[in-house]
Amino acid sequence: MRFFSRETVCLMIIVFAISTIAIFAQDYQAQIEALQKKQKQLVAQMEEASQANDTNAYNVAMEEFEKVKAELQQLKEKITSAQDQESQAKIAFNKGGSLLQKRQYEEAVAEFDKAISIDSDYYKAYYMKGYALTRLKRYSDATGAYEKALEIKPNDSRVIFALGKLYESQGKGKQAITLYENALSADPNNAKAAYSIGAVYVGWDAYSDAAQAFQRAVEIDTTYDLAYTGWGTSLLELGKVNSAIEKLKKAITIDPNNGDSYFRLAKAYNAVGNYSDALESAEKAIQLSKRSKTSKAASNIEKGNALEAMGKKTEALTAFQEAAQLDRKWKDWVDHHIEQMQ
Repeated sequence: MRFFSRETVCLMIIVFAISTIAIFAQDYQAQIEALQKKQKQLVAQMEEASQANDTNAYNVAMEEFEKVKAELQQLKEKITSAQDQESQAKIAFNKGGSLLQKRQYEEAVAEFDKAISIDSDYYKAYYMKGYALTRLKRYSDATGAYEKALEIKPNDSRVIFALGKLYESQGKGKQAITLYENALSADPNNAKAAYSIGAVYVGWDAYSDAAQAFQRAVEIDTTYDLAYTGWGTSLLELGKVNSAIEKLKKAITIDPNNGDSYFRLAKAYNAVGNYSDALESAEKAIQLSKRSKTSKAASNIEKGNALEAMGKKTEALTAFQEAAQLDRKWKDWVDHHIEQMQ
């Protein structure tokens, strides 16, 4: 009987390993290593049998070697199939993402569903599906998608945060705050979650709690201009005007194009009687609020207040009338105020 040399058998292992190693997934590494270890042991047994000229022992080891080889081949086919499915799922997921960018939300949902049908544990597909459904205002379905993503990956701060935003958009502030806190627990660096807590509190006129939340956001991200604006706004409502001015100026330093920060700063300057700076800030806010009539109207009110305090009544009247034209909600206030001015 012809025996294979040790070099020949080792070559068999090497060739097989080279043909399969590139496609072996990490999840199967332990199985692969165990089978390869067994192969080496069998090679040693065959070498011993060959040296002892023990045909029976050699045949037994060779038969076992072929079984192990077959197991590795089956594992290779299994991994190849899984990788093909993973590839198809990723293609569908990426297509869904492209459709989202084009705001084709229904079509995006269909692609994410396709990815999920291929890989039921594709949590990112559930996450993005939830976002698309939110844009379609299918809130119940969106909630289900986010919750499914969290079943698969419970501590993903982004998904928890997205679910919180969904609840907030539906006026469910308490549930939203709980989720934002959970998002922060999962990722203490999630400044947006801290900011969003503050935003909910502002909606409730709970400015002390809001200020604390915005401060928390700033401590996480010292360049978060919106958090500084929220913090300054809350402090202003609490009557802490000088501190509010400090925070609002910081927000403007970070982002000089944030019109809302200038509007809040104008309001703060008016509150402390610094009318020249209030006028300058209000005019800057108006300049930066070209697309928002509501914001521009509110800034004109602050401009008018500053001009009136400076004794420039004609210019103040013009600013107030401009505000009423931009946003009709100011009409009654402007009419009443003009009567008082005259």
